[in-house]
Amino acid sequence: MAKSVTAACGAAALWVLSGWAPASAQQGPVWSKLVVNVGFSAFGGVGGYDTYARLLARHIGKYVPGKPTVIVANKPGAGGLTVMNYMFNAAPKDGSEIAMVGRGNAMQPMLFGPQSNSKFEADRFAWIGSMNKEISVFAVMQHASLDLQAVQKGAPAAVGVPGAGSDPYVFGLLMNRMLGTNLKIIAGYPGMNEVQLAMDNGELAGVTGVSWDSFRVDKADWIKSGRANVILQFAGERSPDLPHVPTLSELVKDERDRVVIDLVMARQTMGRPLLAPPDVSADRVTALRDAYSSAMKDKELIQEADKMGMAIRSIDGASIQKIIDAMMQASPEIVERARAVLAER
Repeated sequence: MAKSVTAACGAAALWVLSGWAPASAQQGPVWSKLVVNVGFSAFGGVGGYDTYARLLARHIGKYVPGKPTVIVANKPGAGGLTVMNYMFNAAPKDGSEIAMVGRGNAMQPMLFGPQSNSKFEADRFAWIGSMNKEISVFAVMQHASLDLQAVQKGAPAAVGVPGAGSDPYVFGLLMNRMLGTNLKIIAGYPGMNEVQLAMDNGELAGVTGVSWDSFRVDKADWIKSGRANVILQFAGERSPDLPHVPTLSELVKDERDRVVIDLVMARQTMGRPLLAPPDVSADRVTALRDAYSSAMKDKELIQEADKMGMAIRSIDGASIQKIIDAMMQASPEIVERARAVLAER
């Protein structure tokens, strides 16, 4: 009897440490802890990945079975690929850890191949949902004395990106290769907050791919005063907020390049995506997706987002999974051309 009790206590301790605990067949899985990993640095602004993840963490625990403690852990690096590699290869497969990842990270193996340093298969993740759809912009500082026409004519400009492979990196490459611009892309910043600090102190001329939802709130004073100007959009269509600012696709003349842009811009639909590792059991994935969907309807979360000026345009996990599957099914010809455009030179 003593051995049985000891074994049971040991198993219970392991369940608590791992962040989940079994329950009866009627109840389904129960969590004691949930970790939300973020692929970027902390405090990245109102619309940043970290801010969205922390907003979710404050409310999703109400809807996860067991009402677990929810912890946010920042794992920045390689433009968000560090956390993707961790979630695929090292994170527990029991649903006790999820991650908010860069919207373009899933495409890195396809677009960059072995050069991407990605060690995952995007379609094997369990996608939980996305808290927002995205419009990104090219913002330049007044001190750089640049407008879109000057940039198109080849005026040099230093732009900062949070890691090679991140959205700003990819969008900057697309401009250089498709429009013939002369952007000096400087990688290695931990997150967008650090990029914007470098813009503020004159180190950078701008950034190719900052979230408009974030920038319009975080840097409202820059925009109002004219200290920063938005000169280009990276999206499928123009934002109603920026009706006179063209999209990259509008400036590209080669139809084959437009097809590549359409492929790359598919990531914008899943602006703040959440995933769980591969091989998490179906019942736990369902529970996490249900909890996410409930949190997105939570009045307190919505009120908090409104107060902070954060846009919530949620997409469910099944829809994200379809977007990823469609990306993976792009024709070899399109993928080959995209790789050629984005290849190191």
